[in-house]
Amino acid sequence: MNRFVNICFAVVAACVIIGFLPCTILAQSAQTPQEINLFDKYILGKDVKAEGASLNVELYPVFLFSGGFGANIAYGTGHWEFGATLITVPNLIDAWRDWFLAGADGVRIKQNTGVEVFANYFLRPDRQGFYVGVIGGPEWYDIRDKNSEAAELLMRMYVVPRVGVRWFPFQPYFYVDTSIGPSFNISGSEVRKLGTTTYSVRPMLLLPFIQIGASIPLNSAPAQ
Repeated sequence: MNRFVNICFAVVAACVIIGFLPCTILAQSAQTPQEINLFDKYILGKDVKAEGASLNVELYPVFLFSGGFGANIAYGTGHWEFGATLITVPNLIDAWRDWFLAGADGVRIKQNTGVEVFANYFLRPDRQGFYVGVIGGPEWYDIRDKNSEAAELLMRMYVVPRVGVRWFPFQPYFYVDTSIGPSFNISGSEVRKLGTTTYSVRPMLLLPFIQIGASIPLNSAPAQ
């Protein structure tokens, strides 16, 4: 499972890096009108028709494969998208535990539940391709001592600025979305003790996101 987590990180990082390399190269090499037009066309989508408002529904495959559930619902208009997330995952593997917690070898996470809100700004008016955004909210961990099964509920608040890419392999409805960014704790980073284990939530960590989604048009007129 450690290998699976590393693969998830690698896939998201590769998608974002591979996506942004052409963007950077085009921007730095834009010396002629033709090159500027290439940047405008493929990165900024200046010759693309603006997309009307849409309702977007997304699922997180990694949580489904782990026996949990994760989903987004969002409203898109113009360059913007605003939404909310619900995630719940039972019995986190030790690799995931160590991703979030420091010094936690003597405890396990029986349940992890999070509620998030997010906003994304897309460079293109059709809300495809590259975007920057922020996501965050409260998250709860049901922590259990491995020896005594003593329990406590840990809550943290966090915010994640991120960069991402949205790709529509099945136009115009179905897409894959990948993003990555650092997660900063707003609260919940204090040192805790449960049983004989002294642990804490890591104050900063790198979070990847992978979703598959469907875009449902709400109107055909471009958003202004």
